[in-house]
Amino acid sequence: MKVVRYIIFFLSVLIFSTSYSQEETLPDGFTVFYHANGEKSSEGIIKGGKPEGYWKTYNEEGILISEGNRKNHLLDSTWKFYDDSGLLKMDISYEGGKKNGIRTTYRENERIEENFIDDLKQGITSYYYPEGELKKTVIYVNGLEEGVAKEYAEDGRITQLITYKKGFISNRERINRLDNEGKKHGNWKYYYENGNLQLECIYKHGLRNGYYKEYDIEGNLLHAYKFVDGEKQEFVAELTKLDVKTEYHPDGKIKVKATYKDDKPEGVWREYSEDG
Repeated sequence: MKVVRYIIFFLSVLIFSTSYSQEETLPDGFTVFYHANGEKSSEGIIKGGKPEGYWKTYNEEGILISEGNRKNHLLDSTWKFYDDSGLLKMDISYEGGKKNGIRTTYRENERIEENFIDDLKQGITSYYYPEGELKKTVIYVNGLEEGVAKEYAEDGRITQLITYKKGFISNRERINRLDNEGKKHGNWKYYYENGNLQLECIYKHGLRNGYYKEYDIEGNLLHAYKFVDGEKQEFVAELTKLDVKTEYHPDGKIKVKATYKDDKPEGVWREYSEDG
């Protein structure tokens, strides 16, 4: 990747300036280094024999390929990196010589925003389509993928859920897909703004075909139905609601916990002694 080459070149210039200072102390003030062909390689302020303040680095054609600030000789604030044509390819936020904040990578078909704390990826990394729509989100914990990553279509639909555990994929789920005619097909899911599941339903070429479930914002099931080829089924044994009833001992401990259907015991029945 060209940007990596630019960063390596930028670091080589800094190493050169450091080795130079070991042999002969550079005078304080604005300093310019040159390539063998006479073009500027870098320029900035020297303080105490080391780079300080704002620095710029150039390739052998004289095109700017990196620029940014140094504080106490360490990388600080936002550094920018460019390709051979001068097009911005990456900017990185630094503090105390380490990546702290957002690193943005600019590619032809996407933009990537990654969050760093002391050189480690933390929090949400976001990918975007060329027009700015969200393409993918991945959660990082201490540099490793963790939790549920989400992939999006350009119209905003979540199309895939990828579950990570310590950097490894443990599960993939394709959702909210369309068939060749643009009709809903397969498992569809909708979410509240807080990320909790709001609704899920199975479709078959545009028709509801399977279980349909709605949840409140706290994740509690509100409604559950079953459809076959778009028709809602009126009597579905497995969806019949069971009531949970609990009886207690005088001291408040549970005595009986059982499920009822139409006020008649059905399903699991549990009895507890006074000791629990």
